[in-house]
Amino acid sequence: MTSSEVIQLMISPAFMVSSCSILLSTSSNKSSAVIDRIRQLSEENSNHKHQDQIQLLFNRLHKIRNAIFCYELAIALFIISSLQIGLISFTQINFNTAIVITFLAGMTSVLIGIIYLWLESKISFEIIKGKIIEE
Repeated sequence: MTSSEVIQLMISPAFMVSSCSILLSTSSNKSSAVIDRIRQLSEENSNHKHQDQIQLLFNRLHKIRNAIFCYELAIALFIISSLQIGLISFTQINFNTAIVITFLAGMTSVLIGIIYLWLESKISFEIIKGKIIEE
């Protein structure tokens, strides 16, 4: 395999790293917004009137944290699969199975992260629904 072929193969995981970085960035922004809201409600929380909403926000933050972890893990797995592809050109060892397994593990991690964000959106909807009903 020529070096240009190896580099071309290494590009696919690099695109996934870029995609995961975008998901990671949006999830980090969500996390910051939820943390700010928890702080704000905690300061206003005389008489424990916001306790239920704070608990829902903590549940939401937990899901976002899990999604962030999944995206970080996926980035690591995509980088590892890219490095495995690069090692093919230097060694006679056949890494094909390991590369596919590592790449699929990265994709699975992205899917799990998306599921966590879906669950987080459901909690977010419940918070908004509860707030509208209170008013």
